[in-house]
Amino acid sequence: NNNNNNNNNNNKNNNSRRKKDVRTKYLVDTLLCLDTSSNAVPDASSNAVPVPALPDAAGAVMEVVPVTLSSVSEVTAIQIQIPPDLRPSSARRDVQLQLLEVLRKQQQREVEAAELERGKEELKGGKEMKEEEGKLMSDNNSQSNNNNNNSGTPTITTNTNTNTNTYANNASSKRPRIETTTPLPPPPPLSTLRLPILDPQVDLGLGAAAAAAVLFRRLDDLTRRLHNNAVAKAERLGAAGEAYIRRAALTSRADALRNQIQTSQLSRFQAEASCRLEVLRRLGHINEDGVVSLKGRAACEIDTADELLTTELLFNGAFSELEPPQMAALMSCLVPVEKSTETVRIAAALAGPLKLLQGTAKHIAEVSRECGLEVDPEEYVESFRPSLMDVTYAWACGSSFADVCRMTDLFEGSIVRATRRLDELMQQVARAAVAIGDDVLARKVEEANAAIRRDIMFAASLYI
Repeated sequence: NNNNNNNNNNNKNNNSRRKKDVRTKYLVDTLLCLDTSSNAVPDASSNAVPVPALPDAAGAVMEVVPVTLSSVSEVTAIQIQIPPDLRPSSARRDVQLQLLEVLRKQQQREVEAAELERGKEELKGGKEMKEEEGKLMSDNNSQSNNNNNNSGTPTITTNTNTNTNTYANNASSKRPRIETTTPLPPPPPLSTLRLPILDPQVDLGLGAAAAAAVLFRRLDDLTRRLHNNAVAKAERLGAAGEAYIRRAALTSRADALRNQIQTSQLSRFQAEASCRLEVLRRLGHINEDGVVSLKGRAACEIDTADELLTTELLFNGAFSELEPPQMAALMSCLVPVEKSTETVRIAAALAGPLKLLQGTAKHIAEVSRECGLEVDPEEYVESFRPSLMDVTYAWACGSSFADVCRMTDLFEGSIVRATRRLDELMQQVARAAVAIGDDVLARKVEEANAAIRRDIMFAASLYI
């Protein structure tokens, strides 16, 4: 007997699992009204779920979402026309308008039902008032008859104002007061409307036995789902489940914020990358197809300083017409240094190249701003300071380290650090000149580089 009972229980469990598997096996394509911020079909890697919205909500859209058959809880008896092709957004919008019209008609029906109910209440109050008036009239007549009988002689009263006034006063004091000017309640919101549910007997034509079987299966299904519902389980857990629910809510909120941060950073990066590509296209570093040009290959050789400005100076001949000391002095403006508090004294031989550099930098800034980048031309031009132009020029011409240190208020370490970075930049410019096939310029840059690579600035250690 125990074995038979165990077998029966196992069969029941297997049958329930089989039923559950069958219920979740089938997918139903449903047309849902969703908020635009939700994903209709979320990725497997994300925790995003569709967010429902009312058809009259701002930004609400209709999307086709596959759901399991077990997710369908009720079917309404209302039928609307569904276009055969729901891929166009206009077709889904037509269905949304039909659904909104159905809800508004249901809303109007509930308002009319409320008005009818109020009319019935007023009619009932009016009937009670008439009954009360009839009762008061009969009481007054009986009182008059009693007075006549007590006097012993029949009398006929021709003036009825007294009785009429008495009746009116009594009626007005005892009749129920009915407000006929009560304003109508506002129509119920669309979210609280209850649409008529599909009836197995009326709508599907099923018999009483079949309808009862359908309702019984429906009741059994709802009972099982209620027992397995997470909310019902949490309520049974009591205080122990509240902490878990709070932790789950906070975790979900943290994931949503993390996804939002990543999405916003990615969108900003994509927008900025598109603007920078347009800048490279305008300056000639890439062509219309996005292929790197000769100027772009030269810019790839430079990473110590601003590659756009250095490449523009390289291609417009700013370096070709300068002597090696002048070239070194001009390139020193491309190396970032501390801001000097002294007034910079520029030699006459360096004024022309500096003006050309500033004009080229302003052109690059204006192109960048036209392409959508947040660049201030004045700040961009001022970032290339000529603080070490005269110092570098004097050093390249053979001045001593003590002499060049007296020409500026910058620290000696800042001068050495800037000169070494200038050495790296000049090596990169020489490689860029070779890449574009200008060997003459490459040799001139190497000569200027050799002029600054001397003495204590390039010693292995300052303590030797």
